[in-house]
Amino acid sequence: MLDITENAMLFKINKTFPKCKTSKDLYDATRGIWKVSSKKDLAKYAFAVYQGEVKKVYKITLWESVTPELYEQLNRLEGWSEDYRKCWMFVGEVDELKSEKYKSKNISRYLSGRGTPINYVNC
Repeated sequence: MLDITENAMLFKINKTFPKCKTSKDLYDATRGIWKVSSKKDLAKYAFAVYQGEVKKVYKITLWESVTPELYEQLNRLEGWSEDYRKCWMFVGEVDELKSEKYKSKNISRYLSGRGTPINYVNC
C-alpha cells in the first residue's frame, strides 16, 4: 500500500479527464476552477486523479483567484459566472519525480465519497 507523504491536494477530474487530449488540457483540468479552503496554502503538490488513479502530480507555485481573463484561458464550454470570483486556480508545473512515483497508483483510500472533488492530505 502506497502512502502519500507530501502535503497535497487531490483533485478528482473524473468528468474532464476523458476530454483531455494534451498535457495542457490535463494541467488546466487539474488546476482550476475550485472552491478551496485555507488549507490550500499548506499544499505543496496537486494530484490529478481519475477514477481513484493518479495521472499526474504538479508542484504548486502559487494560487490565483479566478477572473474572467483567467477563466477565458481555460477554454471552458460553460460561460463565465460571477460565482467563479469565489474560486481559485493554482499555478504550477509537472513534478516528474513525484509523477513517476505515483503515476497509475490507486489512491482511492484517500478520496472522500462525499461528492467533493478535492481532498487534502497532510494539510
